[in-house]
Amino acid sequence: MSALDVCVAACGAAADATCATACFTASGWEIPAEPFLPRTPSLILGCCLILLSALFSGLTLGLMSLDPVGLEIIAEGGDAEEREYAKQIIPVRKNGNLLLCTLLLGNTAVNSMISILMASVTNGIMGLLVSTLSIVILGEITPQALCSRHGLYIGAKTIWIMKFFIMLLFVVAWPISLVLDRILGVDIGTFHTTEELKHLVRVHVEKPQGQEESGLNQQDATMLTGVLEYKHMTVADVMTDLDKVYMIELNTKMSFAVLMDIYKSGFTRIPVYEGTRSNIVGILFTKDLILIDPDDEIELSAILAFHGGKNGGYIRYVSDNTTLDKVFLEFKTARMHLLCAHSEDGPPRKDGSNAQVTGIITLEDVLEALIKDEIIDETDNLIDVNEPTSIVERRVTFRGADPTKFMSVFEHKMNEEEKLGENEVSAIVAFLSSNVAEFKTLGEYHKVLRKLIETSNVVENDDTSSSDSENNLLYRAGEPSDVFTLVLQGQVKIFAGSEDFESELGPWSYIGQNALITDPYVPDFRAYSCGGTRVLKIARADYKAALASAAVKAMGAGAKKRVQLVGSKSFSETER
Repeated sequence: MSALDVCVAACGAAADATCATACFTASGWEIPAEPFLPRTPSLILGCCLILLSALFSGLTLGLMSLDPVGLEIIAEGGDAEEREYAKQIIPVRKNGNLLLCTLLLGNTAVNSMISILMASVTNGIMGLLVSTLSIVILGEITPQALCSRHGLYIGAKTIWIMKFFIMLLFVVAWPISLVLDRILGVDIGTFHTTEELKHLVRVHVEKPQGQEESGLNQQDATMLTGVLEYKHMTVADVMTDLDKVYMIELNTKMSFAVLMDIYKSGFTRIPVYEGTRSNIVGILFTKDLILIDPDDEIELSAILAFHGGKNGGYIRYVSDNTTLDKVFLEFKTARMHLLCAHSEDGPPRKDGSNAQVTGIITLEDVLEALIKDEIIDETDNLIDVNEPTSIVERRVTFRGADPTKFMSVFEHKMNEEEKLGENEVSAIVAFLSSNVAEFKTLGEYHKVLRKLIETSNVVENDDTSSSDSENNLLYRAGEPSDVFTLVLQGQVKIFAGSEDFESELGPWSYIGQNALITDPYVPDFRAYSCGGTRVLKIARADYKAALASAAVKAMGAGAKKRVQLVGSKSFSETER
């Protein structure tokens, strides 16, 4: 029997395990250490430690990726559920370095405990594989993959656990976080530059997933980009150059023609100049013209005087290299919608020198730069002022109708002097029906002839140039004409024959009556109206239409007479 057997037998008799261990050790045997926990409790504790490792690892990625700025955005702009999650996380996340130290300390401690526990339960290659796979797969990869997608939800649901560990590890984590704050600075979150924001907006629109998630479309992206870019633009980029500005001279009389021209322009504020266009002395508000009687022909200077002098305090200047954000503030503080732009030399001087005025800018110009699109109302004349070679102009229609057609209702007001008065029409009816054979038939139908005269063209000639100029020509020899002409005022010169025999016709003379009944009618003379002449022109087509109307009335009158005759005959037969 060996010495080991004798030693073990002696220890066995005493039931002393320590003695037996000493016997084996003395004989050169290596006795493995006993695990500090039984196998089953060790496995349970190992699973709990792996769960904690997964929590620390996942929240390190999930919570730290939620910067304070992003959480504030979600807390204010997310849906109801996300807002609640963000509000729960913000108090813990705002101390970023303390949270980071707690997560890393906890994760490191738990992973170390897992390794120790696995080493006490297993041995050799098996222990290495089990501990490595459990930590990497269950404690790192899986939780980080989940928290990268659902960090907000998981962080909110486990925030109470993090608060517990922050308190537990505070003594160690807080000093380290103070050092990080001093070296790296406090974690204030992620902020973007203008260019980064513009790219961020484009990403939300150009990528289908981003567009679906954000709800933004291309128009939204254009407007948001315009808001970011407009402050880098200057007045010169959007203003209307002085030579393209619709303006009115100070001494202009507010006749009906001028008022119609102002209305057609479509502008509500019109610069007023005196002498030269660069000498802007006031702003005309078109609403001030609503009660102006065009027959009074009030001068524009009198209208501006009601606003306190020429400009009435409505003229303000801004340099054409001023950025649009400053101009926008100027519009808001000044409570104005139109500013005059000047060059870098400075605003107009008190001596009246306005040579440096370069154009005008309106609040609408700034807003269009903001939204990067044209603002067009129902009566706008859209003019591309940035086109270098030409001005592109088109009338904007509203609900399929051209607003300029509305003004045609008032066109006759501008031509009142070219229209015939009631007494004048009566005199012409009497003259034509009595003196011109072609109108004697129509003279029996007074209303028809009167309508023909009222709708015919009245032409006035105020040209004081040579009486035989092309502008004054009424008839040309050898050139067909379909017009009858009655001289109402002034004189008409006629040149006839091969020798150009000259004669003159005065008021209540007529020429070209054969043009009404002969087709074609070719005159063998030339006729010119002299300055201050007023003539009535009746076209052949209108004359024939009047004859047809008279024939219809004649047929109607004849039928009425026949009905009356038949009625009388029947009545007399009944009497018999």
